[in-house]
Formats: sequence, C-alpha cells, structure tokens
Amino acid sequence: MFRTFFARNGYRLLTRRERRHLRQHLERLSELDLRHRFDHAPGPEELRAHIDREWPEHEFIGWFEHGVLRGAIEIFYHDDHAEAGVTVEPAWRGHGVGTELVRRAMEQARGRGATSLSISASRGDAAMIDMAARMGGRMSFGHWRAIEPEEANTAMRAWIEFDLHSPAAEPASEGVVGRLRKHLARLLG
Repeated sequence: MFRTFFARNGYRLLTRRERRHLRQHLERLSELDLRHRFDHAPGPEELRAHIDREWPEHEFIGWFEHGVLRGAIEIFYHDDHAEAGVTVEPAWRGHGVGTELVRRAMEQARGRGATSLSISASRGDAAMIDMAARMGGRMSFGHWRAIEPEEANTAMRAWIEFDLHSPAAEPASEGVVGRLRKHLARLLG
C-alpha cells in the first residue's frame, strides 16, 4: 500500500511542489485578511505570481489539518535579518497555530544565521499584535507606504521585531498586552 511521505497533520517546511496548497490557503482568506498580510488585497494572478517566484532566500512553513493547509508563514532572508508574514484561516485562530508558526520561523531563521526576525501587522490585526506581545516582540509603529483611500484602515503598521540571540523571553502578562493595546489606540486616534 502506498503511504504518503508527509503526515496529513502538523507543521513542516513546504516543498516547491506543495506551494499549490499555499495558493489554495490564501484564496480561502477574506479580502481583509489579505490586506493584513500583504498591505493590499492581491487578486488570484498576483497571488499565484507571488507564490511561484523562485527566491532562494524565501521559505514557507505550513500547518496542515487533515491534509489541508490552514496556516502558513513566509520567511524572507536578508543577510543576518529575516522578515515573515503569517496567515491563519479564521476557524483555526485562537488555538496557537500562529504562535507556533512564528516560533518555528524563529528557529528556522536562527538556523540560517539570522539575528532578528520582524513581522509587520496592520493596525486592525489585534490578534497578531497580542501574539507578538506575549512572545516578547519589540513593537514600533508607523506608516507602511502611500495608500489608497480604501486602504486607510490598514496603513498604520506595527513593526514587531524578535531578537533571535537572546534567551526566549518570558511571555508578557495580560497587563503588558493591555497597555500595548491602549498605546496603539492612542496612536491611531
């Protein structure tokens, strides 16, 4: 009997042949979710082109449930720094999938010699900001780029940076997360 090489459940680096799963995952996300991830809502052709690029400094880690990709993180390497973008389908949020993807991306980046990992989150992506605060990420805020009027709600970005050479930070208390939320609310008025 033929057995698949990869398990149908769990986290793993995606192979080139598995990128079709990433495209299907991204196509299941809402326009707002895509704006949080890409700073705009890419169409199907733009998503396909993004996923199919040959970037040696670019990796994907995915989380599968019953053979279906439900969460992913893309890692981009620049010398000794890495950047990442995270997506998790709505039904699987709040269960630690995004946190585990970020943790695995930190390990992967550290293994490739990166000293830091940064993730950007739009101002409306409270789940990402909360997760980063719990994981000890340092945050700064600013505008990402010139925006179209309909993108004004996602233009303010939280830049979250993790130091990959320091010991794992203790998870932040709910008080710290609450203070970060209040600070973000004041900044965004």
